[in-house]
This record gives sequence, structure tokens and C-alpha cells, in this order.
Amino acid sequence: MENVRGQVSARFNVLLTQRRPHAQEHWSHQLGLLLEPQGVVAHLASTAREALCLAEQYEMHAAVIDLATPMDPVAAAAGTTLPYWLLELAKRLHRKPPVILLHPPALTQRDVDRLLHEALRLGVFSVLHEPVSLEQLLRVFQRLVEQRYRGAWPAMKPPAEDDGPEHLLN
Repeated sequence: MENVRGQVSARFNVLLTQRRPHAQEHWSHQLGLLLEPQGVVAHLASTAREALCLAEQYEMHAAVIDLATPMDPVAAAAGTTLPYWLLELAKRLHRKPPVILLHPPALTQRDVDRLLHEALRLGVFSVLHEPVSLEQLLRVFQRLVEQRYRGAWPAMKPPAEDDGPEHLLN
């Protein structure tokens, strides 16, 4: 479990999960680095348990969840399934932030259809097929901020009517 840059406070917290540790060039590290100057702190989890702990520690404003994120050994031994931990995560996230789901390429079309149906039922913001590029994630993230937060980061004063587009995520 790590905070990508070691920061404690942020005006916008993003929960990121990954199936395994990746190189620094991977989107799971780069997304937080690119958005950090705008006050975004990325909290990276490599297991479901880490994601659940982070969701209890910080108010998350968005989440990018890799569905292949592994369970920790305790939960796996208890027979916990992936949808269970994801539902548990959704319950622990304050204010129900928008969620972007990443699904592994190995899913059958039937499984993808089920996933999309379940994602719609749970109110997921977007579902992306892996591998995903940083540019693709940034486009979805921009839409997320524009639609959910009206183009302004949380905890910021609303822009005045005469403010230009500087308050928008570019």
C-alpha cells in the first residue's frame, strides 16, 4: 500500500488498484505523478485488503479499480470472491465516488456482458478493457471531473462566472 508521492493531505484523492507491482512508467504510477501538481494524490493498492484499508483512511474522490487486483491470502482462504470485495469497497468509500473499472483481457464475451450489466447496476462511471493507456485513462478522468465535479476539484471554491477555462482539467 503506498501513496504515490508520500503526501498526506490532498484536495482530491484517487484510489488506484493494480494486479501486481509495475514499473514507474506504468499508468498506475504516472497518473498520480501527472495530476499531482493539481492537488491530486494517488493512493496505490496491490491487494483488495489494502484498497479497503485506504478507503477507510482517506476520503476518496475517484477510484480506478483493476478487477484482477488479488485478494490477500486471508480473504482468499475464507472463500471471498472478487465481486464481494468490490462491493465491500463500494460500501466503505465515503460519498460514493465515481469508479473506473479495468477488466482483464482474458474475459469471455459472456463475462464482459455480465460485468457491464453489474457495473451499470452499481453505478460505475466507466469500464475499460485492458491493456489501458495513460492517455485513455486521462480522457476518462477528465470526463469524470467535468461530469461529477463540474470541472472543479473538490474543496475548491466554485469558479466565478467571469473565470476562464483555467479551472478545468486539461
